[in-house]
Amino acid sequence: MPYIKMTVQAGNDEYTYKYHTHRYAKKSERGKNIKPTSKEQKKINKRIAQRKRQWTASSNFNRGDWYITLTYRKSERPQDNKTAAKILSDILGKLRRKLKRNGIQLYYMSSTERGEKGAVHHHLIIKNNFDIGMLIEQWTFGRIDTVSIYTDSMAELSAYFTKDISGKHANKQAVKAKETVYSSSRNLKKPKITKQVVKAKTFADIPTTKKGYTIIHFYRNFQSEAGYLYQECTQTKTKVQANTTFTCTRKRLS
Repeated sequence: MPYIKMTVQAGNDEYTYKYHTHRYAKKSERGKNIKPTSKEQKKINKRIAQRKRQWTASSNFNRGDWYITLTYRKSERPQDNKTAAKILSDILGKLRRKLKRNGIQLYYMSSTERGEKGAVHHHLIIKNNFDIGMLIEQWTFGRIDTVSIYTDSMAELSAYFTKDISGKHANKQAVKAKETVYSSSRNLKKPKITKQVVKAKTFADIPTTKKGYTIIHFYRNFQSEAGYLYQECTQTKTKVQANTTFTCTRKRLS
């Protein structure tokens, strides 16, 4: 039966999702429409939110921008993530106003989370269009680690940032993600999203590599909430160097 193909063009990365829906199934193929439970709906909503953050990161950041981790010394640690998020928001607000006076915009995405030992900390992806020392000077609560992003593809780093992780660390990351507080500047670009109905019985087991691109992530399985086959694929421009620290997930049906 026909399927939906959704393509998201975000910077150097292209995210493709293929899936069947009840809408295009023949009467003989369709089952009874079942409304997702509240627990299932929460999972769906969480997955959608993770994807959007990942697309946003790919659309706005690149090689040479900053990946920053802010930690607190023990005596300065906030009691909860919301309090920590407010501290970070105030600091970024001051920085944004200072930059604005100099005609510079602040572009960022942030996450506030609690580590395995209970220590609250922040992760930030920040556009390298100003002296990062201005942020370092304001962070007086503890340690600041700055890493210059060394790949043009943001797909894998953004997957880690949004806790969209598969493999042996998936469960730990999912638990941490429950309490994570995300934020971003309002001036970030949105990705280009297109949807089309493909009139074919189904899609190929293995996606075709787009000319000039390399597949760095592929997943294929059944959607638990619908029972239909689902596939997602992330490709990055061939000239772009992907971060080899992360591994791709390839899952085929037996």
